[in-house]
Amino acid sequence: MTMENFIHKAVELEAHSVDITTYWLKSTEPEYLASLRHLAFKNAIAFSGIAIRTEMCQVGGAIRAEEIRRIQQWVDASEVLGASHVRVFGGDLPAARAKSRESSG
Repeated sequence: MTMENFIHKAVELEAHSVDITTYWLKSTEPEYLASLRHLAFKNAIAFSGIAIRTEMCQVGGAIRAEEIRRIQQWVDASEVLGASHVRVFGGDLPAARAKSRESSG
């Protein structure tokens, strides 16, 4: 299903807003996001928020810096969409940390 179809389905269901998971978006290009916002606006649908998956449970360094860059990219995209918030899923705990957490619980 495309995001355009998703917006039309929300209209059909008489929803007032949608909260989307970003992996369904085909691009973060401002033109694409603006076209979605325009389509939603024409149909009285708001973007209540967006959700992103990250791997923030890393020990710093280059991986974490890249994840922070990606989060900023989606914060910028949420602004173009007019979404009021970004939900950030932190990712999986590294295997060693997950194992120590299981044994302490």
